[in-house]
Amino acid sequence: MKSLGLISPKSAGSTRSPRTGEARSTGQSDWRRLVLISLLGLLSSGCAFNQKLTYEMDDIQPERTSRLSDYVLDIQKFKDVRESINENRILFSQPRKTKADGVSSCINSEEHYEKGTVATQISTTISDHLRKKGIFKSVTVDKREAADFYLTGTIRRLYSRQEFSTSAVVGSQFGLIGALFTMNATTPGSIEIEFSDLQIFDKGGKSVGTLGPLRESFKEDLPVDAYCWSAYRNVNAKLKIAVDRLADRIRSIPLRR
Repeated sequence: MKSLGLISPKSAGSTRSPRTGEARSTGQSDWRRLVLISLLGLLSSGCAFNQKLTYEMDDIQPERTSRLSDYVLDIQKFKDVRESINENRILFSQPRKTKADGVSSCINSEEHYEKGTVATQISTTISDHLRKKGIFKSVTVDKREAADFYLTGTIRRLYSRQEFSTSAVVGSQFGLIGALFTMNATTPGSIEIEFSDLQIFDKGGKSVGTLGPLRESFKEDLPVDAYCWSAYRNVNAKLKIAVDRLADRIRSIPLRR
């Protein structure tokens, strides 16, 4: 295998604190990130990786007290109707790098989600998020028989689109140096997330709370990379915001057994 000629993070320079005498590797995390970006670029340019609908949850703060903490909530697998909506068709018919309205764009094409798993992934992520929030005693997926309440919903929109970056492509051709100059690149984009038919039922199947549709729309400059994997990372980041707002709505429902 041909050497990439990477520079060791250690040789990139660590500094020693004059007060503590402990070495601070201030540049190491950036170098690790750049190495990863460069290697992923080489590997992913012609490969098809399955993307996951998940996000970092370590920063989610649990509720200190919750009136729902004695209850178990189950998340029923959401119904996925995205393919039946005209605005979503491009996701099911085009690759992640495509033309949208005549503009070279990056989209979260369905081809990189494992077939038939989007609804399960979203339902599981909602469950993980709510469990981390500590609102309920426990949160499960598709186990409503053992729960006090269960949530249903429908996925209508999960669409990430942004302008393709030629500068990121040029930067990717220069290895770590190019990655350094383009690692914070952004392009104009938009993300649409919509859940409908959000309802909470009690154990007997009686509706005890209608949460209404949840629509989140974002139009801003979004992080971009040379290979359009950014479209998937960006929609995951906004999904986290949407699920947190869903948690707020669930918390507001006066649930009682």
